[in-house]
Amino acid sequence: MRRFKPTFFILGLALFGFSMLYTAPEMLERQYQQEMADAYTITEINELATDAPTDYYFRGNTIRTEHTLTGEEPYLDGWDRLVHPADLTIFINGEAAEVLSNYPVLQKQDFDRFDGLNQYGDYLSYWLIEDKTTDSEFFAVTYRLNGYRTKQIVDGYMEGELPREELRYKLLTIQPDGTIDKEQFSYSDKSKLQTQFISANYNGTVGYYTDSSYPNFLVPLVYPWLTSSVGILFLLIGFPYRRLINTLWRATRNKSANSST
Repeated sequence: MRRFKPTFFILGLALFGFSMLYTAPEMLERQYQQEMADAYTITEINELATDAPTDYYFRGNTIRTEHTLTGEEPYLDGWDRLVHPADLTIFINGEAAEVLSNYPVLQKQDFDRFDGLNQYGDYLSYWLIEDKTTDSEFFAVTYRLNGYRTKQIVDGYMEGELPREELRYKLLTIQPDGTIDKEQFSYSDKSKLQTQFISANYNGTVGYYTDSSYPNFLVPLVYPWLTSSVGILFLLIGFPYRRLINTLWRATRNKSANSST
């Protein structure tokens, strides 16, 4: 058994290190999510109802999004939804704050029904934010700056699709007194709070440290939890206890000998 101890130790170290590649960012992500939950209450208006209205009234402020079809030929997007190119205008207190050209607008198709904010998919969202640290509220609008004109998949290729890392966004925040702030950020360069304003879409979850999600019950049951447990077990079995004890004993004996002289 003793001759296999180095093998157990090396295998345990490899398994544990491999598992930590997943576990470490996952633990940081959970800590981040708890941090955000403690500091803010964030509600995505789009998720409150399938027909959330494009008009919203916040502390005396009016936020409204309107669109005008461009007349361009409609097309099927990457998820086989019929979309019409349109020019969108985001009004805040009656003034045009943003104008978006050639934005995809979902139209009724077969049994699908798109009304209100759902016409804009996950590309444009309204948010209500309560800051628990200052006991205040503000309203936000986010929209995608690129990667929103996808075309139907042909031969496994989706025209217009971009990698997550290249996606860019714009954030408008409206304070109760009507003050408007604008900022841009990207998927790969975002703050902790900005991360909360990226809607989860067909690509899965959105995180600050990691976007990992569990595709099936084997993850994380087998990896990383089982591999971590086996790695720790192998480390305990293969740890050179005898060598450590002998080293400590020799160090203690040498110290005693030196002190006696």
